Amino acid sequence: PANLHFLDLITDQNPRVVPQKAGNYNLDVFIDGYCADSVTYHFTFNVVAPPKPTITGSANVCLGSGNQTYSVTLADTNGFGTAVKTWTIVGGTIVSGQGTNSVVVNWTTTGSISVSVDNKSCAVGSVSLPVTVAPIATVAVTAPADACNNDIITIPSFVSTPSGATFTWTNSNTAIGLGASGSGQIAAFTAKNTTSSAITATITVTPSLGCASTPSTFTITVNPIPTVTLPADFAVCTGVTIPLSTFTTTP
Repeated sequence: PANLHFLDLITDQNPRVVPQKAGNYNLDVFIDGYCADSVTYHFTFNVVAPPKPTITGSANVCLGSGNQTYSVTLADTNGFGTAVKTWTIVGGTIVSGQGTNSVVVNWTTTGSISVSVDNKSCAVGSVSLPVTVAPIATVAVTAPADACNNDIITIPSFVSTPSGATFTWTNSNTAIGLGASGSGQIAAFTAKNTTSSAITATITVTPSLGCASTPSTFTITVNPIPTVTLPADFAVCTGVTIPLSTFTTTP
């Protein structure tokens, strides 16, 4: 048959044959009897395709997020499910489960997880799953100098480690003239304080490289414009000593 590959000459006494695809095969073996009658043996056999294994588990992991579990499944209707599983990890270590349907992995860097499945001498197949391990980012923030009402406040740029993180931020007090939340760097804004006392806002900045990270905070203080209270006008005669007057401010 066209889908049978003979490894030996078909005239050999014990020729080996490898099916090239699944299906039902009929094979006739003719034995020349020489001194006896010739005999033809008819063989019928069925070749089943091994199931393709698949890996289930997270392909995106946060560094330090703990052990991850991965499993191999087979769309198996022909008894391959008892096959031996051999797991290979690049970028982490197997904590438990080697040789079974599931393994527990501790990731330390971006890599991959692979499994090969064999049923005695029959190789079922192998499959690999790339796994991205995202680091936990930190952010350095710097508070601006205290400002007064109507000053322009410029906040120094946020810097992440590793670089390349995105930023989200929240503001605890919108009365200073800054919105309640945003993303990226904070653009320069006009400080506001229409009260008679200093007001302060806490800015919380959270970096991300795909994983939740520890936020950093800083404060912005906006002082009011002080007003001065003058003493009442009064009249004096020439040559009279004028007493010192006391000015008061608010605040």
